[in-house]
Amino acid sequence: AAMRAHPYSAAVQEKACDVLRKITVGVDAQDYARRQEALDAGALPQIVAAMGAHPASAAVQKAAKLAHDLFSSMEVEKVRRLAAAAAAVPAEAERAARAAEVARVQQAAQAAEVARV
Repeated sequence: AAMRAHPYSAAVQEKACDVLRKITVGVDAQDYARRQEALDAGALPQIVAAMGAHPASAAVQKAAKLAHDLFSSMEVEKVRRLAAAAAAVPAEAERAARAAEVARVQQAAQAAEVARV
């Protein structure tokens, strides 16, 4: 909220980027949940906006880059997981179709065996 309310304040943008990075860095489930919450709240576009609004501020650029890298790596990982899940859907559907075909063939063979007897 502070980043949106004070887009022209380099000090606010720097501190906000720094705080975003500090509260979301880590590898456990709570860290991931905080990162996701920040992403859902629009943190990444705000970080990019801070970089664009303060190109001459080394402090803003540094804080924003550190935060951006953290959130970007999370987005890349999220895209990888989504792509893997999407790829698994057709493969799973194909396995299910093959299993159904095998079941139909087995039932037909059993019916043919019963008819012969």
